[in-house]
Amino acid sequence: MSLAHLIACTGCGETMSFEDGYAYIYSHIQEERLRFIYQCGARHVLFEEVMALVA
Repeated sequence: MSLAHLIACTGCGETMSFEDGYAYIYSHIQEERLRFIYQCGARHVLFEEVMALVA
């Protein structure tokens, strides 16, 4: 739990509140997930294979 708090407060290279840090990190994780799914589609990876990787 302390590690999660530390990452949320300083993970973007600047100190911020836990709530702001959490929102920042969460949005970047979501963006990376979408980018991954898009790249799988561009490479014609089967839907079942993508679901196995994302789940």
